[in-house]
Amino acid sequence: MADTNEERVLIVFDGDNFSYLKRSLSIDLDYIKLIKLFSGNNKLVGCVYFTSFENPVSDKFRRFKYHMRTIGIQIIPVERRTKYDFETSTEYKAGYEDGMV
Repeated sequence: MADTNEERVLIVFDGDNFSYLKRSLSIDLDYIKLIKLFSGNNKLVGCVYFTSFENPVSDKFRRFKYHMRTIGIQIIPVERRTKYDFETSTEYKAGYEDGMV
Protein backbone atom coordinates (compact mmCIF):
# COMPACT_ATOMS: atom_id res chain seq x y z
CA MET A 1 0.00 0.00 0.00
CA ALA A 2 1.25 3.50 -0.82
CA ASP A 3 2.41 5.82 1.94
CA THR A 4 -0.62 8.01 2.73
CA ASN A 5 1.47 10.52 4.70
CA GLU A 6 3.29 11.74 1.59
CA GLU A 7 2.56 15.40 0.90
CA ARG A 8 1.34 16.21 -2.61
CA VAL A 9 1.95 19.50 -4.41
CA LEU A 10 0.18 21.20 -7.30
CA ILE A 11 2.03 24.25 -8.61
CA VAL A 12 -0.07 26.94 -10.28
CA PHE A 13 1.56 29.90 -12.01
CA ASP A 14 -0.31 33.16 -12.62
CA GLY A 15 1.33 33.61 -16.00
CA ASP A 16 0.55 37.28 -16.64
CA ASN A 17 1.84 38.44 -13.26
CA PHE A 18 4.75 36.00 -13.37
CA SER A 19 5.80 37.28 -16.81
CA TYR A 20 5.52 40.87 -15.62
CA LEU A 21 7.77 40.09 -12.64
CA LYS A 22 10.37 38.44 -14.90
CA ARG A 23 10.39 41.42 -17.27
CA SER A 24 10.56 44.03 -14.50
CA LEU A 25 13.50 42.24 -12.84
CA SER A 26 15.14 41.43 -16.20
CA ILE A 27 15.62 37.79 -15.26
CA ASP A 28 15.25 34.50 -17.06
CA LEU A 29 14.13 31.53 -15.02
CA ASP A 30 14.79 27.83 -15.26
CA TYR A 31 11.28 26.45 -14.75
CA ILE A 32 12.56 22.95 -13.97
CA LYS A 33 14.72 24.22 -11.09
CA LEU A 34 11.88 26.44 -9.89
CA ILE A 35 9.46 23.51 -9.83
CA LYS A 36 11.97 21.38 -7.91
CA LEU A 37 12.43 24.24 -5.43
CA PHE A 38 8.68 24.68 -4.92
CA SER A 39 7.89 20.98 -4.63
CA GLY A 40 10.85 20.05 -2.44
CA ASN A 41 10.71 16.41 -1.36
CA ASN A 42 6.94 16.25 -1.86
CA LYS A 43 5.13 14.43 -4.65
CA LEU A 44 4.44 16.78 -7.57
CA VAL A 45 0.98 15.97 -8.91
CA GLY A 46 0.86 18.71 -11.52
CA CYS A 47 2.06 22.05 -12.73
CA VAL A 48 -0.27 24.54 -14.42
CA TYR A 49 0.48 27.92 -16.01
CA PHE A 50 -2.53 30.20 -16.59
CA THR A 51 -1.94 32.89 -19.18
CA SER A 52 -3.95 35.21 -21.35
CA PHE A 53 -3.33 35.73 -25.05
CA GLU A 54 -4.64 37.79 -27.89
CA ASN A 55 -6.12 36.26 -31.01
CA PRO A 56 -4.56 35.43 -33.41
CA VAL A 57 -1.98 33.51 -31.43
CA SER A 58 1.59 34.58 -32.15
CA ASP A 59 4.46 32.25 -33.05
CA LYS A 60 6.20 33.38 -29.85
CA PHE A 61 3.26 32.11 -27.78
CA ARG A 62 3.20 28.82 -29.71
CA ARG A 63 6.92 28.29 -29.04
CA PHE A 64 6.45 29.13 -25.35
CA LYS A 65 3.51 26.74 -25.07
CA TYR A 66 5.50 23.96 -26.76
CA HIS A 67 8.49 24.53 -24.46
CA MET A 68 6.35 24.46 -21.33
CA ARG A 69 4.60 21.29 -22.47
CA THR A 70 7.93 19.53 -23.10
CA ILE A 71 9.00 20.15 -19.49
CA GLY A 72 5.68 18.98 -18.07
CA ILE A 73 3.86 22.25 -17.46
CA GLN A 74 0.26 22.42 -18.65
CA ILE A 75 -0.64 25.77 -20.23
CA ILE A 76 -4.19 27.02 -19.70
CA PRO A 77 -4.66 29.81 -22.26
CA VAL A 78 -7.47 32.31 -21.77
CA GLU A 79 -8.24 34.63 -24.67
CA ARG A 80 -8.13 38.32 -23.82
CA ARG A 81 -11.33 40.13 -24.60
CA THR A 82 -12.02 43.80 -24.92
CA LYS A 83 -14.00 45.26 -22.04
CA TYR A 84 -15.38 48.74 -21.61
CA ASP A 85 -14.83 50.79 -18.45
CA PHE A 86 -17.84 53.07 -18.09
CA GLU A 87 -16.19 55.20 -15.39
CA THR A 88 -13.26 56.21 -17.58
CA SER A 89 -14.98 55.67 -20.96
CA THR A 90 -12.13 53.52 -22.22
CA GLU A 91 -11.69 50.04 -23.63
CA TYR A 92 -9.09 47.67 -22.24
CA LYS A 93 -7.92 44.11 -22.77
CA ALA A 94 -9.18 41.86 -20.00
CA GLY A 95 -7.40 38.68 -18.97
CA TYR A 96 -8.37 35.87 -16.65
CA GLU A 97 -7.77 38.10 -13.62
CA ASP A 98 -11.00 39.89 -14.59
CA GLY A 99 -13.08 36.77 -14.22
CA MET A 100 -12.65 35.37 -17.72
CA VAL A 101 -12.03 31.80 -16.53
